[in-house]
Amino acid sequence: MFSMNEDRAEQVFKRLVEAYHKKEKIFSWADVFPEERFTRHYHPSSLEFRLILFFTVNFDRNQQSSPYYRKVAESIGKKKFRNPQEILDYDIDKIKKLHKIWGIPFRETAPKVMHRNIKLLRQEYNSDPLNVIKNEQDVNKARKNFEVFEGYGPHLSALLMTFYLKYRVVSFDNQKKLEVKIDTNKLRVMYDTGIINPKEEYRWGFIHKDKILPAVRTFLCDICEEHDLDTNIVSEAMWPIGERISSQFKFRLGDRKLNYIMNSPVAEFSDITRYLDLPYGKKTVAKLKKRGFDVKGSYCYFQKLDSDQKLLI
Repeated sequence: MFSMNEDRAEQVFKRLVEAYHKKEKIFSWADVFPEERFTRHYHPSSLEFRLILFFTVNFDRNQQSSPYYRKVAESIGKKKFRNPQEILDYDIDKIKKLHKIWGIPFRETAPKVMHRNIKLLRQEYNSDPLNVIKNEQDVNKARKNFEVFEGYGPHLSALLMTFYLKYRVVSFDNQKKLEVKIDTNKLRVMYDTGIINPKEEYRWGFIHKDKILPAVRTFLCDICEEHDLDTNIVSEAMWPIGERISSQFKFRLGDRKLNYIMNSPVAEFSDITRYLDLPYGKKTVAKLKKRGFDVKGSYCYFQKLDSDQKLLI
């Protein structure tokens, strides 16, 4: 059975929250959170913003999120449709064309799902997702209300609620206690920093076992509540690290490893030495020197010295 380290979780989560608020490392990147692109087109207080998130999050599964959100944002910039309110009047054929532009999988079922959700949103909630949750006082009860729409299970409804809370579309007294979405990217970070010890039966290839996801979700919420941390921030902060620079990536390994030590705010909690024992070329060494690392020759090793992080030969 897998195990989880409470002390390490407290340390990592607090460091994540600090880096998130200070915009350190990866959090200083432009569009590190893919939905940020929508704020360049719609004000977060607008109906258009609420709708574009509602339509986009509905199909944020079985694909990489960053390219998906980028395609949606580009379709807005290229004026493939005037505004999200226009989508409320789309028939099946127009929805199919829109899904092709957005690159949504499930070509046979997704347009029908979206069409039925549009119908429900119009008939029962006056075409505004905010009306789905406006009468609730508890953040988790409000999240569950979104599950009346097809495709919105516990995970995607939590993701939509996270976005609505982040951009102050809505607020709750207990919003720090939202039961957040746990996905592959967040699990990567928790494995990588030693929060989760998967043991043999829960090794990386089997992380989606039914037992581990709800257990990790409960664990994260409990740790955050105990130490008065916002589950939304902790959860969201893990996502780009897992998606963009986690050590679990198998492709372009040298670039990923370099990226990790230079941009991860929680690199100090990972056994980076096993990821950096490899030669780097002149261009990579030049990048390291430009960033202020002490590099000599073409071999770089990471070593922890007290609380400092340095690259040594």
